[in-house]
Parts: sequence; C-alpha cells; structure tokens
Amino acid sequence: MKHIFSTILILTLFLSADGESENKHPLQHEHPPICRASKEVHRHFIPPPNRFQLKSAQTTAATINVTYTGFTTEAQTAFAYAVNIWEGLIKSPVTINMKASWSSLDDNILGNCSPSDYLENFDGAPLNDYYYPIALAEKLAGKKLNESTDPDIIAQFNSNNSNWYFGTDGNTPSDKYDFVSVVLHEIGHGLGFTGLCYETAAELGAYGWITDHPGIFDDYMINFDGQQLVDQSLFPNFSAELFDEFESGYLEFQSEWALSQLNGSYPRLYAPLTYEEGSSLYHLNESTYSPTNANSLMTPAIGLGEAIHDPGPATLAIFEEMGWVYTSISHTELTDTEDTTSPLTVFATVVSDEGLDSSTVKLIYTLADFNEADTILMNYTVSTDEFTAQLPITGEGEIRYYLAASDLTGRVYRLPRQSPDDYFNVLVGPDQTPPTITHDPVKILLESDQNLQLSALATDNIGVAEVQVEYSVNQNAVQKANLDLIDGSYSTTLNFAGLTDGDSIRYRLIATDASTQQLSTNLPTAGYFKVTVEGFYSPVNTYSNNFNDSSKDFISTSFYIGLESGFDNGALHSPHPYSSPMQNSGFFNFVSVLKYPIILQADGMLSFNEVVLVEPGENGAVFGDDNFWDYVIIEGSLDGETNWLPLVDGYDSNANASWETTYNSLIVGDNSTAIGQKELFINRQINLTGNGNFSAGQTIYIRFRLFADPYANGWGWAIDDLVIQDTETASNQAEISPGEILIYPNPVRDILQIEGHLNQSPGQIQFSIRSSTGQILSEKTINGQQGNFSETFDFSTLPTGIYLLLLQFENGGVASRKIIRQ
Repeated sequence: MKHIFSTILILTLFLSADGESENKHPLQHEHPPICRASKEVHRHFIPPPNRFQLKSAQTTAATINVTYTGFTTEAQTAFAYAVNIWEGLIKSPVTINMKASWSSLDDNILGNCSPSDYLENFDGAPLNDYYYPIALAEKLAGKKLNESTDPDIIAQFNSNNSNWYFGTDGNTPSDKYDFVSVVLHEIGHGLGFTGLCYETAAELGAYGWITDHPGIFDDYMINFDGQQLVDQSLFPNFSAELFDEFESGYLEFQSEWALSQLNGSYPRLYAPLTYEEGSSLYHLNESTYSPTNANSLMTPAIGLGEAIHDPGPATLAIFEEMGWVYTSISHTELTDTEDTTSPLTVFATVVSDEGLDSSTVKLIYTLADFNEADTILMNYTVSTDEFTAQLPITGEGEIRYYLAASDLTGRVYRLPRQSPDDYFNVLVGPDQTPPTITHDPVKILLESDQNLQLSALATDNIGVAEVQVEYSVNQNAVQKANLDLIDGSYSTTLNFAGLTDGDSIRYRLIATDASTQQLSTNLPTAGYFKVTVEGFYSPVNTYSNNFNDSSKDFISTSFYIGLESGFDNGALHSPHPYSSPMQNSGFFNFVSVLKYPIILQADGMLSFNEVVLVEPGENGAVFGDDNFWDYVIIEGSLDGETNWLPLVDGYDSNANASWETTYNSLIVGDNSTAIGQKELFINRQINLTGNGNFSAGQTIYIRFRLFADPYANGWGWAIDDLVIQDTETASNQAEISPGEILIYPNPVRDILQIEGHLNQSPGQIQFSIRSSTGQILSEKTINGQQGNFSETFDFSTLPTGIYLLLLQFENGGVASRKIIRQ
C-alpha cells in the first residue's frame, strides 16, 4: 500500500491573538502511575548495573535534561544520580526534557510521573495506530516532535514526606525511603512503563488518548490464557469484559525478548482483584518480584530501607520490546514509473542500537504475493552510508516490496514494521492517477494588504511537474501564475493595487503531473474560490446592530449573521459547534471585527446580549491560567491589525450558572452537545475605558474572538442587540436577561426548580403559573434583594399539557417561560 503523507493544518484566521500566551490542556495523563510508600521495612540494596559502575562505560547514549521546581541541593544531587543511571541504559539522539516538582501529595504516595504526551503514526513509528510515549516517539523518529522547551516527562515528588534518604550509596536507614530508587521508578514510568488503560466512572475498562487507540505498552498485555487485552473481538473498548481483565489477578507483558532474559517466562504485571488507580497494570507484580528481587524497582511500592538502583532485566526487556532498543530503517518509497524496462534503485539507511549485521540488509519483493517473493541482498556504500539494490522491471504491473535487517543480537526489523501484511508498492506502466492538492482557501484580503498569499501541498505517484493559479479580479480577464516549490509546499504571492472594500478575487489551483499523460487536477473541481476584499469605514461615535438583517459591518471568516433554531431573531454567531484542534499546543481563533472604528468617550459603554457555551475551565481558574480552557473575549486595537488588548478579561460558560448548567447537561466524550437558545441570553455591559487599556479620545477597532484549545468544545457564542456608546438605544436594553434565570427540568414531571443569578437586585418577585388560557393556577411572592434566589412549584397535581411561568419584578422587568408538564 502507498504510505500517504498528511499534514495537519492549524486553522489560522485572518487575525490572530497578540500580547498573551495561549492556553492549552495539561499534557500529563489524568491518572499518572504512582509509587506508593510501604510501611514495611525491607533493608536491602541492589546496586546500579555493571555498565553504570564501570568507568569506561560512563559515556552515555542519552541525555535527560531536568527542570527542577522546589528541590533542595541535596535532593537535586540524588535526582541527578538516578538520571545518570537511566542515561547509561537507554539510547536516544534526542534530548529528553523532564519537569520535576517538589509537591504536596497524599501521605502514602512517594511520587507520580507520566509522559507529557503520546503520539501515533509519526514518522518512524514501528506500528500504526498505537500511541507511543513522546520520549520514545522522539527516539524512534530521530527528532523532536514537540517544542524544544516542552517537557517530555512530568513528575512530582512528595514534599510532605520527612523520611527521605538523599544518599546515593544505597545505605538507606530502616526509617527512610530511598530517594534515588523513587526517582528511578518514576523516570521509568515517564520513559514508557505505562499505557492508556483506565477505569471509567461507570466501572468499565477503557483505553485511548485522542482516539481510542491503545498505547504501545497496552499492545503487549495478555491474560492467563494468552489473550491480548486490546483484542476488541474479545474485550471491547469501554466494556465490563475489559475491566474484568484489569481485576483478573493475572496479567503478563508478552515480550519474546524477555523470555531469554527471564528463564522462559514473561514479565508478570500487577493486576490485583480490586483495581487500584495509579498502581494496577503499569507495575510489576509485587508478590512475583519481592523486595530483594532484581526486578523489584517497578513494583507498586517501595519499603523503608529499600534501595534499588537497577531497573532490572524484566523492565529493560520491556523497554527493549517497545522500541528503546531498535534498528531504524529509513527509506523513501519509490514513485511509480512509466519506464517498463529500466531497473529502479532502492536506497536505505540503517541505524542499529545493538550493532548492525550488514549481511542481513535485504530487499524482498514480489509481483504477486509474498508467498512467491524474491530477495536481494543490499550493498553498502561507505561514502554515502547507504544500502542500495536494483529492483528489476520486466513489464507493466505492480511490484510490492519491503526491507529487512538484523542487529548483532539476531533481532529482525522490517520496514514497514508490519510487513509483509503492510508493504511499499510501485506501479509500472502508463500513468492513470492525477495529482492531489491540499489547500486551505483564503476567504478575506484586507484592503490595507493588497498581497494575496497562497500555499498548497501537491503530490503525485509519478511526480508533480507544476502547480499554477488561475485568478481574476472582479471577474475581469483570467490571469495565470506559477507556484514555487519551497520546503515541500507550493506557494506564491499575488500583488494587487487599488483594491477596495467590496472588491473580490476568484482563483483556482491547477496541478499537473510529470507523466507522459500530463494529468492535471483542479481545486476546486468546479468553479473558483472567492476572496472578498474588506476595508474599514470612517470612525463613528456610536454604533448599534440588532442583527435582524444581513450586514457587511463585520470582517469575519467564521462568524456569521443569521437566524438559528431556538432564537426568534437574527444574531451574530460563531460556528455551531465550534471546532478544536486535535493536537497538543494547537489552538483556533474564531474572530469577527467591526468595520466601524469607535471614537472613545469618557466612560463609554459597550452593551450586548449573549449566549456563551464554551468549555469551562477548572474550578477556581481565572483568565490567563493554564487551566482556563476555551474562552470568549472582546478586544480593541488602535490600528485594527496588531496589538489587540482586552476590553474585558476573557470568560467562559462558568460566567453564568445557566450557561454552565446547560454546557454540562449534554457531554458526549470530551464535548458538550448542548444547544444554545434564546432563554440563555445574558446582557453584558463593558466600560470601554474601564480597564485602562484605552482612554477617551482614542479611536479603536473592536473585535469579538472565541479561543479554542485542544480537544474539548461546545456550541459556541451568539451575540445580539449590540450597542456601542449609543445611550438612547442602550436605555431600551432589558434590565433582566433571560439567561439570568435557570428553570429546570422542562418538561417537568413533579417539581419545577427556578433559580435566579441576576447581575442586579430586582426587589420583590412575583411568580405565577398560568394555564394556556391565562388562568392563574399558583402564585408566590419572594424578596429578591440579593439578586440570587431559588423557588419551586409542584406540578404533580396538574394534568399534562402546556403552561406559562410568569415572573414579574419590582423594578418593572418581566420574564416568562413555556413549561411542558409530562
């Protein structure tokens, strides 16, 4: 099969955030493996491996860079000693960044640690659709896969424990916990002695990270009968059957390499009859590997006086099986050819952690299936450090092939890893496959720019000859330009002059391949992409818009003005639901900019009604915190393009109880599927100069922005009845917004709950339940001086049907809801 290269394009809108660091979800696994503190005394010392102790072996093949928070000098010295042991046991061309914190943990926990991220299907991944801990993924890829300063491992160690021994000699007192041992244990988890299995709230067994694919460690877990836990034909993901295996009392790590290291047995995993979060699955079995056993480091607990400075053969065998000992075969897949006689040269580079047996580097190919395959020994060229072989061509057809090599220990590696089930192929003969184009269409060009930048990815089985753009301005004569190939993508900049607000540009991309057929592909397949030229209007003192009619007053590639289900009138809407980037550190900005600059007045107000159903942050998080997830924000700028500053801090669904309750009422996976409606409208008023970012007399541009961080999302944002410094229109705004009142459940069976979370005190409130003909069936009056109130009505004696709940406030406000009695 062809290996298809894909690129995740981060959505970049025409304007992005300035002046703040964007938030992102924490990368650490929700339930990291822990090391428990055993109260038992096991005064015993297992020294470091021989290769660490031999001075000649002190040259390390890996670098672990630790960022310490809160550690004493004594603790850092012991920590560095443990790091040095691991650096002598693993190999990686990529620096491993670790973040270690001296933290307050539960008394019975010595530390916890996990990879900061998991990646699948990266360049160099041995197996498809399995998540690898990022440090291992980077080792296999041979390059950094996150930002250079991002941690690959995140760990915490218990600052509440006063019984730490920070010596490195293994002479741990019987009333102390050996810090070196705990650090070694936790780094083991961070490097990959962990996976993605967990217990759900419904006591089901499950696994997954971004998708429901398992971790690489999980792939090797088997039960007593030798059945794989990730075999969904036996144990479906999110099932009681899988959770039964978690609590089966017997699991093993199916490592063929470990058999030779452990006298013909697989490493036994910790799987107690009652699942223990943070301990089950991702530790070695404590009863199998007692405190004096050479494999006891990665058991769930460490006892007093116990010093283990060697991961042990079982752990190292597990690491080798997952890929920490690896032979990497690199090869650029052959492109198809129309030449039916000339052989093709196959190039490969091979790097082995345990030394390469160059006589085993082979090209295996077939014209049918691999039961009838031929093998060619590849030749090594010292000057290029490459292996080559000539693949014979004997006419038209398909040739399938893969590469294989063995290290000096006899372990065989293949590329693709799952060959011959997976393989490379090359088609020989007249080309019949046109190119493919990937392009993120440009929708808006600012009047002040005049330069349209285009970029695209174009691929072809034979090769791409050229990529062109056809374009016209305001439907005038069509012109053509070539896109240049730079760093793997095609790009060009079209320069215009004199474009003004309302002008438009049409364009399409044409990719032509290098075959004799000169096959081509158009994008879009029919018609053209349209770019609208947008400009700003003259400054104004006031502005208002009820969004009941279409309007060209806003620049936006994502927001739109329209009437949505659940609303009586038009509004300015974000996408519903808005999307989230499905990768760590990614973010989307959805933006709408008012074309009218506003001349600020002293204490000028901006007012609008809104519904905000975006992912709420952690309890207690405030705007700017790392755990303040998605948010909406209103910002101003002096030039309309740069230095956007908040008019008010960003906020989310936690800003109002009705929004928060609605958002959380329908959670599917990580996302909220709750839909906004008119009853959730809340009025917001903002003093345009109140936070000091701008002052009276300045002219500012105003934009509305919804920020989305990775993974979780919701319905989005709706804005209506926008009023800026227009006191006459502002006086007509409702004093009580519908969304300040939460009424549930509706439909109701017995008790109807009414909660108010008003921004101002309404005084007395009269409640009444009325029939469809207006007859008052029940009535109550309460004092609403605090702005927050709660009341109930008993519907259990009323017949099924439709009723009206009417709230009349002392300050003149009125709110009503239609109630359905089931």
